[in-house]
Amino acid sequence: MSLTTTPTDSPAAERNGHVSAENALVLKKNLASLKKGADLGTVSESQWTHWQDHLARKRQWPALAKGTWAFACGARVWGPPNAELPEETRELLRNLGAAKRKKRAASRSGSTELASNWLAERSDREMDVALAVECLTWAHSMPALAAFSEQSLWCELLLTLSRIAHDAAAIHSEAKPLIHALAAGELPLALAYVLPEVELGLGVKGAKVQLSEGLLSVLDGEGQFAFAHAPVARGLLGCWTRCQLLGKAMKKRPLDSEARAHLKWFLRHTIAAMRADGTPMLVTKAATTNDLKLLEIAFDALGKTTEHKLANLNLPSRNKPGKQGKRTPKRLPNPATNSEWAEMALLRSSWNGDSPRLLLDYSGENVRTELVTGKHVVWSGECSPVVRVDGETLALTTPWSEVCWHSDDDVDFIEIE
Repeated sequence: MSLTTTPTDSPAAERNGHVSAENALVLKKNLASLKKGADLGTVSESQWTHWQDHLARKRQWPALAKGTWAFACGARVWGPPNAELPEETRELLRNLGAAKRKKRAASRSGSTELASNWLAERSDREMDVALAVECLTWAHSMPALAAFSEQSLWCELLLTLSRIAHDAAAIHSEAKPLIHALAAGELPLALAYVLPEVELGLGVKGAKVQLSEGLLSVLDGEGQFAFAHAPVARGLLGCWTRCQLLGKAMKKRPLDSEARAHLKWFLRHTIAAMRADGTPMLVTKAATTNDLKLLEIAFDALGKTTEHKLANLNLPSRNKPGKQGKRTPKRLPNPATNSEWAEMALLRSSWNGDSPRLLLDYSGENVRTELVTGKHVVWSGECSPVVRVDGETLALTTPWSEVCWHSDDDVDFIEIE
């Protein structure tokens, strides 16, 4: 690990967050020694104080979308529902968020105690979503924590987060997509964002590789998402969106061109298979959170693309009565899709927000469908055909598969057996 800054002794540069040439060399030497497990107890108090002042005087990071930085403020948005996180994780997020807002001595000392206890207990834990969320919380807290933390504790925490990100790269992204995305992708990107002076671990380039490979592993060649990954879809989209915003703030691209294209197609499929109120089809409203704000910012992060135009037609907040006709572009992709890999198909007549749509999921033993027309859900749930011979129901002996798929301007047709 090393520290790189613009060498200057200018007072103005110091106020803007640059480190003087002399102190930059000292900091670089001291931080680099962490790699070798050196004892930081010999670092002078004045050297550590300078680093604390440097972080305190830095310009504020670019303002991002309101509500985005759940892990920086302790709020829980754009990730797994609170019910899926253990109480210990939720309490950690609350305590760190409170300490950051209050800035009182008691709160600050409590944060250092939390960090010390967390480091002591972390070694006995296996990597899971809760631990990845905790790591992201600490990562966004690092600059503030430096102001009132002992140097040895702060440096140990920083190196621990870096090692966790490095080790997470070995996680199988298709088997554990959300854990991999959070720990191996977003975590090193977040560290590079809040501490650009410190070069360690995967960095932006490594995060880009992990995020891109992980995204491509859970989508088919046209950006379709399998129902098998539905439980982590919300968390993944939140992670990918935060990383897009991080990259924009750093003027870096967190995804390669192929992964970025697949993300666009994924968002296209997401709004195509959405009810009029913004909830996903074939998912009960009680089992999901209305993530319209997340979708809006996800589309905005992509810029002025075809997907952005489709969002204007389908997101409730943008599909205003009387204005839809003015916004409808002349050339749009076919809204109907079929994926043999994901084992699902969407039959839809147009991109207009009130267009009838039928979603078919044949990935499991039971076929599931949902028909939506306008604001009404006509039906939703299992609709597996039943075959009886001499009064006895025949059991399914082979998985469902597509036999025929056809889609044009006149009709969408699919046959499965």
